[in-house]
Amino acid sequence: MMNKLFAFFVLIFCVSVFDSIAQTEGTVTPKSEYASLSNLLERSDTDAENPKKNSKPKFWIKRADIFMNIYNLHPKYIEGQPLITIKFNYGSEKEIIKEQKNGSLYETYVYRYVKITFKDGQVSSYEETKKIHNKPLKEASNALKKAVELDTENKFNDKIKESYEKLYKLYVHAGGRAYRDKDYKNSLAYFENGLKINDLDLLEGRIDTAIIYTTGVVASLAKETDKTIKYLKEAGKHGLEEPNIYILLKNSYFEKGDTLKGVKALNQGFESFPDNLGINFELINYYLAIDKGEDALSYIKIAQEKDPTNVALVFIEGTLYDKQGDFDKALELYNNAIEINPDFMDSYYNKGVIYYNKAQSLYSDANKERDDTKYKALLEEATETLKKTIEPMNRCIELVEGKAEKTTEDIDNLRSIYGTLKSVYYRLQSKDDSYKEKYDEIKSKIDNLK
Repeated sequence: MMNKLFAFFVLIFCVSVFDSIAQTEGTVTPKSEYASLSNLLERSDTDAENPKKNSKPKFWIKRADIFMNIYNLHPKYIEGQPLITIKFNYGSEKEIIKEQKNGSLYETYVYRYVKITFKDGQVSSYEETKKIHNKPLKEASNALKKAVELDTENKFNDKIKESYEKLYKLYVHAGGRAYRDKDYKNSLAYFENGLKINDLDLLEGRIDTAIIYTTGVVASLAKETDKTIKYLKEAGKHGLEEPNIYILLKNSYFEKGDTLKGVKALNQGFESFPDNLGINFELINYYLAIDKGEDALSYIKIAQEKDPTNVALVFIEGTLYDKQGDFDKALELYNNAIEINPDFMDSYYNKGVIYYNKAQSLYSDANKERDDTKYKALLEEATETLKKTIEPMNRCIELVEGKAEKTTEDIDNLRSIYGTLKSVYYRLQSKDDSYKEKYDEIKSKIDNLK
């Protein structure tokens, strides 16, 4: 789901955002450019106090360019570059920190101004450790705003517009970097600043629907519900054909407690994208949550027409019949799900639960029966039904215990499965001594479960 949510977002990283930014040539290095930009900024700071210079739009355009180049200093030397080129550009590192994580080798090269981390030989991340300026993009924006104020005769319109377009790309890049670092609050701020540039009269209200959508997605990650709704609705208004707009809108409205608008958004999405399974699943889950099985079933049937071998859909349909007490139909669907995916544990577990509950009901009926013949018949049926619990529950154990690494959920599942089998073996051991050994074995597993 998340890969699809960020389909547009990923494109940002597939195309260089520096295509209009002058690249370093010749023998210029990050070290020499760092010194050059530091000196340029120092002189610009001095000139900013000089009335003869600070009254000219050209000065502020140049100052904005200095700040943008400061921001761009390390990205243009690092991003998309192989290790050998980076080592050539940055020279001798102060140290290399190596670490193994999740089967991958991470190597962090520490330089004077920056730390660059490689994952299996490719750039993974980087961090500026000695910055020329902490907020270069903000200062670039302030400088361009000043240039616009001073350019009363619009002589520098084209140059200012060109600088704003460059700044827009850098804000998008900064938003992407912050997103990669899971700093969603700052990522949102960068994207919003980029969109503010597009709203300027100078750029004639330029619309970038992909970035508007991305800003909405990042806002949802930053837990900014109102902004999520604002940007997603705006993206949809400008004609962006993206079904996940409606799913995220539903989530945001639900977070605000406005279920009515959330369901309305899903229905709008379903009307616009009737073939989208994501929206279909959201509607199914909603109607399941409010216990409207018939409505859920109608959407399940629609989804199954598009994806008849989807094991989750078959399983969910089985649970609906299970809730309705139609156990034969439920068992049929659980078996169908197992045929589609023999490793789908939930179907085995629900099968076992059906047999277990049915056996308990038969035992209860037997205890109420006064006719000895009928009593024995019910007791025998209950015992045989209870035995049917064992096979699917053991298959569940195989699937969970077979995992190389177990999650907390896996442990909870095992505890539930073991507990069911313990109850089964406890009752059956009075009929057959072989179940006494199985009872002791499962009890030991429960005692040792961590």
